[in-house]
Amino acid sequence: MLGRLFVEAVQSGSAQRRLELLHPATRACINQQTEEYFSWIFSRQMKYIIPDVKFTVSSQTLAETWQPGSLDYPVRPTHQVQIDFEGRPGSGTTVVLLAAAEAGRWYEVLPCPSRQALALERKAAAERTAQEDRAQRAVADLPAGQRSEVVTLLKAGRRVEASQKLAAAGHELSEARRMVDLVEARANLRPAPLFAAASKEIVAATNTPSGRPVMDIVIRELERRPRVSVLSIETRSPGSSVGLSFFLLCSIRRLAELRGSYRYVVKIEKFGRQTQMLVGFLETREEGLEALGPEFGALRSPGDVIDLEEFAPICDRMR
Repeated sequence: MLGRLFVEAVQSGSAQRRLELLHPATRACINQQTEEYFSWIFSRQMKYIIPDVKFTVSSQTLAETWQPGSLDYPVRPTHQVQIDFEGRPGSGTTVVLLAAAEAGRWYEVLPCPSRQALALERKAAAERTAQEDRAQRAVADLPAGQRSEVVTLLKAGRRVEASQKLAAAGHELSEARRMVDLVEARANLRPAPLFAAASKEIVAATNTPSGRPVMDIVIRELERRPRVSVLSIETRSPGSSVGLSFFLLCSIRRLAELRGSYRYVVKIEKFGRQTQMLVGFLETREEGLEALGPEFGALRSPGDVIDLEEFAPICDRMR
């Protein structure tokens, strides 16, 4: 419940609603000296863009051995609430809240800031402002050719490559990433997925008693690299685990055909965010995986390689 209330507070843009989620003991820490600290936290969070249907909330109990370190928590948190969302295609964000119950309701517990913490936050805020100013100036001075190249890469869903291009031109990587954000915002880009597959197109006639499809899954290609695709998997209703597995594999098989008639793939599930998958395309089962990228370093060929043709009969029936 706390995770959902956090999302609603951010979506509403209401600092008051966000404040109400703080544990009463944390709220008691807020005074003229510390108000600035909490304002910094809230202002950063209010910049999040959390789509209604593209976030997940999970929670777990904190271990009894959990220690707060040097932070001064007014009450001991008992649970950790994690909120994962995708503010824009290919960009996942995770927010972690430490929580405790009070009078039958769950609240977030933030530490009461010390003088040292306040000084460090002021220093960090000044550096963030300076970084933002540098990025703004760099975008303003960006040559037309480079700006056009960044826009082209963004339209193709190749955000990482756009950042790398600017970094190669002499900008720090963190600054290059922010520059890409600014170029995208100024160009008002809304890139369509490069590839998409929806299970409803296949199983629309198969419904639960409530009328909802047994399996309701949408797969979108967020980013395309040489022989690698980053996929977003939105599961509204998973259906059976077997049906889900076949739909994912058959969708990857279709994408492999579009990418160059590749027969073999390797995949890393939960890449970046829980709802993402990294897929690498191979011409042979014995082909080395190092050329796909460092993310595939833990996989081994041919043991982790999938032969998509093994699923051809099932996939052909699903078309």
